[in-house]
Amino acid sequence: MTRRTIYDSEDIRITQDVLEGASSVIVFFSSFKEADWQAVAGREDTIRFRGHSGVFVTAKSNHWWQVPDLAKMCACIRAATRGYSQRIVYGSSKGAFGALLLSSDIDATRVIAVAPQTAISDPALPILPVWREAIAQRPILRDNVAESLKLVPELMYDPHKGTDKPHIDALKARVEVTELRFPFGGHKLLRTFKEAGILGSVMGRVFDAPASEAELHAIFDPAKRRSASYLHNHGSRLAEAGDFERARSEARALEAVDPVRADNLKAIIDDLQAAD
Repeated sequence: MTRRTIYDSEDIRITQDVLEGASSVIVFFSSFKEADWQAVAGREDTIRFRGHSGVFVTAKSNHWWQVPDLAKMCACIRAATRGYSQRIVYGSSKGAFGALLLSSDIDATRVIAVAPQTAISDPALPILPVWREAIAQRPILRDNVAESLKLVPELMYDPHKGTDKPHIDALKARVEVTELRFPFGGHKLLRTFKEAGILGSVMGRVFDAPASEAELHAIFDPAKRRSASYLHNHGSRLAEAGDFERARSEARALEAVDPVRADNLKAIIDDLQAAD
């Protein structure tokens, strides 16, 4: 597949990979970028979706899809995906917010959102300071995920992550959702999958057809302890719950995977135990 640019504006770049004979296309919305967008987009340009064509929607700044050319952007995506029987829109975090917000605008047949924010203007929902700072740079033009959805979204997330679960709960109080929960996977759930060596297996299964939690946990559970993020998240949670013995056991396991993060977890445990 040869990637080509099909849309380029001040705020958005869209590129396309066409897989000859593919009946499905994945529309990927980019995540929050703490580095220069072109450097991050360069890494995103290496992403390929096995067995699917791809459309890659890259934000040139952290504008949270609050851009004046949103209608033109969506029209471009509709044109690029017309003719595919399956049009899957997908993203993680800020990208997941965009996927949820715009899935109907681009005539998607499925929407897969990993650790999404489901509103960016509701003061009752957690938004990290760095996200809030970026959101404040522009007027909010669209923040109506629940009203926009015409599909049942497939939501992949860590039910123990305090920045994520309230967003899921707020959305499912208003619309039907499919929950795919991965305890202690963290907000950067895709990184956890990658560390465990199962990113392709999990997401390939999700992209091919709707999957159950049981099917995905058959892949996740045997591999999760290979992930430094999983061990760190689980150990931190145990320490917060006062189970310091098990938390230290997780820190010892983490030493073999990522000594630097193991030291960080030990410091967390020491601080919480000292305050107990």
